[in-house]
Amino acid sequence: MKNRFPVGDKRAASYAGLVLVVIIWGINPLITKFLQRYYSPAVLTTCTAAISAVALLFFCRKKLHLLNREYFKVAGTTGVFYALGEIVQKIGLPYTTPSVYAFLENLSVVVVPLLTFIFVRKKPSLIKIAASVLCLFGVFVLTGGLSLSG
Repeated sequence: MKNRFPVGDKRAASYAGLVLVVIIWGINPLITKFLQRYYSPAVLTTCTAAISAVALLFFCRKKLHLLNREYFKVAGTTGVFYALGEIVQKIGLPYTTPSVYAFLENLSVVVVPLLTFIFVRKKPSLIKIAASVLCLFGVFVLTGGLSLSG
């Protein structure tokens, strides 16, 4: 069977995908702040989840047969907590700037390894700790950091 994507094309597609994700992730706080004028946080979270589910079904359609009851039990519980977090986050958005919102949203990079250590008792590797701190610092700088203007 002939390879549909030569090696160079796969790399270019990967980079293009990463750029697209960064663009979408970067404009998300601005779009969310705009849409909150017209829709409640629950409606925005529901629409986001629906779009994500459709995209996931499209990209993972060949592996849907692997889903079982245990998967849905874990995924359902995780999804409820994730949705509650998203709703609370969107409720707070009108009271802050999009850059602070983005900073708080990206704190998950640091919080996930910390929660993994607390709940699973799995110590994160030194590289994960360093990556978390570096990501946190990068988001801090990109969102304005410490404002030195009076």
